[in-house]
Formats: sequence, C-alpha cells, structure tokens
Amino acid sequence: MFHNHAPLLRALLLLLLFAAPLPQCSMLLDKLQMNPIRATCPAERNSVLGPGQSISVHFAPGVDRASAEQLVRLTTPAGPVAGSFSWQEERLEFHPHSSLTAACRYTLEVSGELRFRDGRTCRVQHRIPFFYRQAPAAENPPISYEPQSGSTIGTRSALNIVFDQQVERSRVIQDLRISPFSDYLFQWNQTSTMLTISPFDGWENHSTCRIAFDELPYPSAVYYIDFLEPQALTYEMSPVELDWQANFPPAACPLSAVSAGCTVQFRFSRAVDQQECAEAVSLRPFCSGSLFWKDSRTGVFIPDEALAGATTYSCSFATGSLGGALQDAEFTTAAELPRIIRLQGEPADSIPEDAGALSAASVDITPTGPEGSYSFLLEYSRSVGSTEARARLQSRAHIRTIFPPDVPAPTVVSCFWPDDTHLLLQLQGLGVQADGRSTYYSFQLPEECPEPAVLQMRVAP
Repeated sequence: MFHNHAPLLRALLLLLLFAAPLPQCSMLLDKLQMNPIRATCPAERNSVLGPGQSISVHFAPGVDRASAEQLVRLTTPAGPVAGSFSWQEERLEFHPHSSLTAACRYTLEVSGELRFRDGRTCRVQHRIPFFYRQAPAAENPPISYEPQSGSTIGTRSALNIVFDQQVERSRVIQDLRISPFSDYLFQWNQTSTMLTISPFDGWENHSTCRIAFDELPYPSAVYYIDFLEPQALTYEMSPVELDWQANFPPAACPLSAVSAGCTVQFRFSRAVDQQECAEAVSLRPFCSGSLFWKDSRTGVFIPDEALAGATTYSCSFATGSLGGALQDAEFTTAAELPRIIRLQGEPADSIPEDAGALSAASVDITPTGPEGSYSFLLEYSRSVGSTEARARLQSRAHIRTIFPPDVPAPTVVSCFWPDDTHLLLQLQGLGVQADGRSTYYSFQLPEECPEPAVLQMRVAP
C-alpha cells in the first residue's frame, strides 16, 4: 500500500530540500534547534565550586550581551547575591561583590526572555544549584523539624521547620510541597528562621502528611495523623459586631445583653456541613436570616432585619442534624435606648425637625422676656415610662456658651413630660448680659447614646 504514495513522498522531500536555503526556513530551524546556553560553571547540579573557578555562562554566538546580563543571577536561600559581570568572548562571568561562604548552597540562574543581536528571542530557564569549596557536613543539616519526622500528630497540630540561617520567605513557600493538598496557614518568626505550618480545617484523621522541597536542598519529612474523633458535636455561641469589613469581630456586650448592631456566631467543635447546618438552625421567636461562614467551623447569623430589642431568642437545631442532637442556647438583646426623632422650638424659628440633621445645623433662636427664656419640645423613638429613665435623660441635657466667652451659660430650669414619648424643656439665660452682641451656644440634647446630637444656636441682639 505504501508504493502508491511514493510520488507524493518524493515531492515533499524535494520541496524540503529546495526550501532549506530560504532565510525564513533557516530562522525557523534555528529557533527549533537553538540551545543558547552552551556550558556553565559549575556544570553539574549540587557540585562543588573550587576557589580558583569562576562562575560563568557560555552563550551561543550572537547573543545580545545586555539582555543576557539581565537574566543571570546568583542566589542563596536568604536572597540574591550582589555582583558584577565581565565578558570573555561569548562567556559571561559573574564576580560577587563579597566573598562566597564555604559549604553554603548557591544557585546559578538564567531565566527569562533572551535576545539575539539579529532580533530573535528565546525563552530560557536554567538552574544550577552548587556548593562553594565544600558540601555541608552531614552532622549539620540545613533544617530541622518540630516535631521530628515520623511523629504522630493530632487534628490541630502545628509543624515547625527550623532553618540554620535566615531564608527568603517567598522562595521557600514557592518551593515547598505539602501533601495531601489543602489550605494551610504559614507563619514566620521575625528572623525568618522558622516557618510554622497549620491546617485551616485540621489534619485528616488516619492519613499521612509529607513535606518536601522541589529545588531547595532540604530533607523531607513525614507525619502520621491519628487522633480520637469527638464523641459528639458541640458548639459555643458568642456575640459579634455586624461589621463586614472587620470580618465580624467579637462584640463587647455579653450574650445576656446583645446590643443593637450586633448578632451571634456559632463556633463548632469540628468542621460541619455548611448547607446542612444552615438548614438546621432556627431562632424563636422566628427571625429570618442566613449563616455567613468565616471558616469551616465558624458561622455568623445574619438577620434579614434588625433583631428586636429586649427579646430573649432561643437557638435550636433540627433533631438528628449534623450527626447528633445539639443543645438549645439562648441570648437576650438589649433594650432599645430612646433617641430623639423630632425637635420643635418656637414657631418663628426654623429648627430642623429631623433629628439626623441636628448636629449639622446652626440655627437662630428668639428667646423671650428679660430672662432670655426659650422652650424645646422633644419627641423620642420609644416610650420613657419610668421615673428613673426620665431622670437619666434630663440629666444629659447641657448647654454652654461658645462666644463671647464672658457671657454666662444658660440653664435648664424646667422639664415636663406631656406623655411617655415627649419632653418639654425650658431654658433660661439666652442672650442675657450680651451687651448688644450676637451670642453663640452649644446645646447637647438629652439622649443616652454615646454621642448625642449637639445643636448650635445663635441669639442675635
């Protein structure tokens, strides 16, 4: 069957023979066959460089020298080594600025896009690790493991790799290989001589963990995971702030008084099925919401609407869910503090009724009589029924003189509650002893919030 295609094969062969001398085909063949690095010193991986030898890279003819110098560098586990270059025909030599350290491991790297003088480019990736003068002694290993390789560890055990000298963190992490693949937390000490490895979700029970390095000359380690599974799933509930940017930090309030702007989080004793958990949890009285997961064990309850004040909520999980029955838990929300929602002055004065605009307002008021009297009617967001609560609010009303400083401050002379949500305040001394000058006052409104509204007022002569 092959001889039927013989004419076609002969035609293709002749075409290749005639095309070979063409410049475009020659450049293509050069790119396919080109090896821009002819030799290096040292030549072999993990070899020992003698004191009389120079670190060099022998390139193919036609290499752009500036391009080559940008790709060659000498590194140690602690970082790059500073130096300068010189050329001997096509051989590029590297001269360290400081003496190399005996028995230290170095790596000669040629990495990047190499240019030729005729415009061609070639991608190179060449690494030669070596030692200077002598290989490190076997009794002084470059790293040690804590706990030792071969140990049995538990679900939350952390592994420490201790280096004999300061290392370049990013390079070590890039070269590190951990199996099985998972999410790990890497933490360094200040001197970059110890790396701590912790699994986010814990080690898998009855499994084996292996630590190795791809290029760096460090020994590997193996660990066996074996621990007792918890008999039953448990959880802890704690209040957190509803702050997305801060990842829901712990709240200052206790569970017995969860304040406004806060909610609760569940911290389980082990990783749980998140979807199953979200479907199992419920609050009584009913409050719709969802669970936001900070990690595989911690969920934050996000209510669809703000939690009701002065209410005790009971948290429960569907029977038989999550691998066992979980105990119910309770938390109580703090009573909502009364806040001013509306402020009224004398009809002739333009005072903003919206409480949200009070602190940014500066208004003119017209006191009456020689004693400078003026009245405000305040409306609160909730009922203030007890005598103690009313007294606390009244005591938080303060007024002071801003300018002129020699004008005495007015006083609150009367507090009257027409009903449980309204307070009538009468001030006296506004504009008194001003001697024809405009006077400015700062009136702190009676609220129990940490930063009550402050109204700036002016009395014109």
